[in-house]
Amino acid sequence: MIVRWKYIFILFSSLFFGLNLHAQTEIDFDDCYDCGNTDEIPRFTGNNADFHAYIKENIKIPVRTDCTEGSVYIQITIDTSGFVKNPVIKKSICKAFDEGALRLISLMPKWIPGTQNGKKVDFKMIVPIPFKSEFYKK
Repeated sequence: MIVRWKYIFILFSSLFFGLNLHAQTEIDFDDCYDCGNTDEIPRFTGNNADFHAYIKENIKIPVRTDCTEGSVYIQITIDTSGFVKNPVIKKSICKAFDEGALRLISLMPKWIPGTQNGKKVDFKMIVPIPFKSEFYKK
């Protein structure tokens, strides 16, 4: 079951950001999902381009920081109403980027909730928030 969720996480990440996740093994996948067999995973309202646009429009990257580029990985729960709840940093880069990623998550609009057996369910997932200059180039 965990292997299935790892593939879903990799799919989400590659669709949203085209990330190379081979080096991201320090993330603990064992507690990322707790919905069992989910018929439909939650989706950001709109499409992948809308998700990218939301991040680009709302992220605030500190001008002066000693942080290196990368992605902050945040575990979130999408509840049955589509609200984003309980953000937990699973992979940190530095305090400034962590705070920026948490701020971005706190402003996130409602998602389309996941379903299991035809009913909406709470769903835990990990969302990577990129702090990479090439992501934000126009």
